Order: sequence, then structure tokens, then C-alpha cells
Amino acid sequence: MLTEAVIQDGAGNIIFNLAQQDMVALRAVMRLGFALPNPINRMNQTAATRCAFSVLTA
Repeated sequence: MLTEAVIQDGAGNIIFNLAQQDMVALRAVMRLGFALPNPINRMNQTAATRCAFSVLTA
């Protein structure tokens, strides 16, 4: 929660001054990631040619 901050545009011009205008801002950050396993199976034991999720072909 921000109550005493300045919000600017890309050129550096002040758009909002939260303290002067009695405003509140909320800043939220989310980081996501995922990994797909590549297990050894009986059908294909070569790691470079098997895919655990899907295969895209042209």
C-alpha cells in the first residue's frame, strides 16, 4: 500500500501525487515458473528425442 508516492508517466511528468490528492495505490508483483519432467520410459530412452508433455511438428 502506497499513500505517499508520486506516479509518473514515461516522460517523467507527474500524473498523481498520492499525498496531496488523498489517494492510495497498491503495487502487486507476481512471479511464475514451471518445469516439465522428461522421464526415461520404455518407448524412448534417448533424452534428446522424447517429450513428456507434447510434440510440435511443422
